[in-house]
Amino acid sequence: MSLTIRELNQLKKIVEISTLLIEKAEQSIAEKQAEKAEKAANKRLRRSGKELAQFRKMLKNMRKQGVPVSELSETYGVSASYIYQL
Repeated sequence: MSLTIRELNQLKKIVEISTLLIEKAEQSIAEKQAEKAEKAANKRLRRSGKELAQFRKMLKNMRKQGVPVSELSETYGVSASYIYQL
C-alpha cells in the first residue's frame, strides 16, 4: 500500500499531536505526584501517651530557653495557641 504525500503529512501531524499530548500528560502526572508528596510531608501527626507528655515537656523547656512560638509552631506542626496553652 503506498501513501500519498497528503496522507503522509496527515500521519506526521497525528504523531506530532500525540507526542505533545503524551508530554502534557506526563508533566501533569509528575506535578500531581509532587503535590501529593508535599501534602504527605505537611501532614500533621497525632501524638498520644508517653510521646505526647515528652513532646509537651520539650516544648515547655524550649519556651523557657526563649525560642519564639512562631518558630516552634512551624517546626513541629502545631498551632501557636496550642503552645501558649502549655
